[in-house]
Amino acid sequence: LGPELKTVTGESEGIDKVITRVYALTQRFETLNYNIFESRNHEDWEGEMQKFRKEVSEIDNESTCFIAQAFKKLRSAEGAFDLVQKFYQVKSRASINSLIEERYKDILEQYTLELSHLVHIFHSKKDTRFSCGKIYPPTARSIAWAEDLYQRAKRPILRFKSRDGLLSGEYGEIVKQKYLAFARDVDFFKNSVYKDWTMRVTQIVVDRLKQPVLRSSNRNQVLSDNDEKKSNEETHIDLSTVGKSILNRRDRPKTIQKFDFPPLPFESNFSKDLYMVICETKQLDTLGFEVPEAALNVTLQ
Repeated sequence: LGPELKTVTGESEGIDKVITRVYALTQRFETLNYNIFESRNHEDWEGEMQKFRKEVSEIDNESTCFIAQAFKKLRSAEGAFDLVQKFYQVKSRASINSLIEERYKDILEQYTLELSHLVHIFHSKKDTRFSCGKIYPPTARSIAWAEDLYQRAKRPILRFKSRDGLLSGEYGEIVKQKYLAFARDVDFFKNSVYKDWTMRVTQIVVDRLKQPVLRSSNRNQVLSDNDEKKSNEETHIDLSTVGKSILNRRDRPKTIQKFDFPPLPFESNFSKDLYMVICETKQLDTLGFEVPEAALNVTLQ
């Protein structure tokens, strides 16, 4: 009856009461006013021992009842499993060990509740936008969120498998099938989100790369025909006059296409969609997904 049991069950007050009674058992022997090794005090000593054994039996019964009730109100199936495993490493009374051995079903029942909660969260939130950290863009965020739920369900199952026979019984088989069904749902969701992104991303990259590298920063400005003509004249550059000697030395074509700048003021026309593609590519690669070549090229450049 230590801090581990308090953490798992949350019954600190009840555990402290039992521990207090255990410590009180020895106090009666510390206040005896006779020599217990003298034969004339044998009857008195035997009387004290009978009282001691009676209290030990009462505490034993109280502890077993308390533990049985406490395991019905577990906070964590994985934490309870760890506690049960620790009991095998501690020398305890036979009645306590026998009771702990029977608590495995309570642990599986608690895990079933936790798994049902994860399933509810998954199905109620998978089609909505949610926050999963600022570093994740939408597609990677959805996949990382689903993977996190899956890992929370998987971790206890891996611990349970270390206990021979725990998942092979009738109830253990039911728990295992519920876990596998949840794992399949999560896997299907992750693959669906990923495939939907791969079907869109190549076309997004092609369309955005076709756009001019510059655009007018004053999008709401309405120009008259004269103003537009004047602006174009001011921002027109004849590339054939730039570095003419250099071009001739390198034997470049004499006919060079003229480039018209957009009306002033102008700014970089780097699409937010391309930025999102780069973010998605980095995170999906980290999550272990294969990234389409078009998205990978944009990211590497």
